[in-house]
Amino acid sequence: MLAARRAGRDGVAVKERLERMIAAARAGENMIPSMLDAARGEARRRALN
Repeated sequence: MLAARRAGRDGVAVKERLERMIAAARAGENMIPSMLDAARGEARRRALN
Protein backbone atom coordinates (compact mmCIF):
# COMPACT_ATOMS: atom_id res chain seq x y z
CA MET A 1 0.00 0.00 0.00
CA LEU A 2 2.82 2.44 0.87
CA ALA A 3 4.65 1.69 -2.36
CA ALA A 4 1.51 2.46 -4.36
CA ARG A 5 1.06 5.76 -2.54
CA ARG A 6 4.68 6.74 -3.18
CA ALA A 7 4.34 5.80 -6.83
CA GLY A 8 1.30 8.07 -7.12
CA ARG A 9 3.16 11.16 -5.88
CA ASP A 10 4.35 13.79 -8.31
CA GLY A 11 8.10 13.80 -7.64
CA VAL A 12 8.67 17.10 -9.42
CA ALA A 13 5.96 18.84 -7.39
CA VAL A 14 7.36 17.38 -4.15
CA LYS A 15 10.83 18.66 -4.99
CA GLU A 16 9.49 22.13 -5.83
CA ARG A 17 7.57 22.30 -2.56
CA LEU A 18 10.61 21.27 -0.56
CA GLU A 19 12.76 23.82 -2.37
CA ARG A 20 10.26 26.58 -1.48
CA MET A 21 10.39 25.47 2.14
CA ILE A 22 14.20 25.56 2.16
CA ALA A 23 14.22 28.98 0.49
CA ALA A 24 11.86 30.33 3.15
CA ALA A 25 14.13 28.99 5.89
CA ARG A 26 17.24 30.51 4.35
CA ALA A 27 15.49 33.86 3.95
CA GLY A 28 14.35 33.85 7.57
CA GLU A 29 10.71 33.89 6.48
CA ASN A 30 7.73 32.22 8.11
CA MET A 31 8.07 28.55 7.15
CA ILE A 32 4.62 27.41 8.24
CA PRO A 33 2.87 28.06 4.89
CA SER A 34 5.58 26.26 2.89
CA MET A 35 5.72 23.41 5.42
CA LEU A 36 1.98 22.90 5.20
CA ASP A 37 2.14 22.98 1.41
CA ALA A 38 4.92 20.37 1.42
CA ALA A 39 2.96 18.14 3.79
CA ARG A 40 -0.15 18.42 1.63
CA GLY A 41 1.97 17.31 -1.31
CA GLU A 42 3.12 14.34 0.76
CA ALA A 43 6.72 15.49 0.81
CA ARG A 44 8.96 13.65 3.20
CA ARG A 45 12.40 14.38 4.61
CA ARG A 46 13.95 11.58 2.57
CA ALA A 47 12.85 13.34 -0.61
CA LEU A 48 15.68 15.79 0.03
CA ASN A 49 18.33 13.08 -0.42
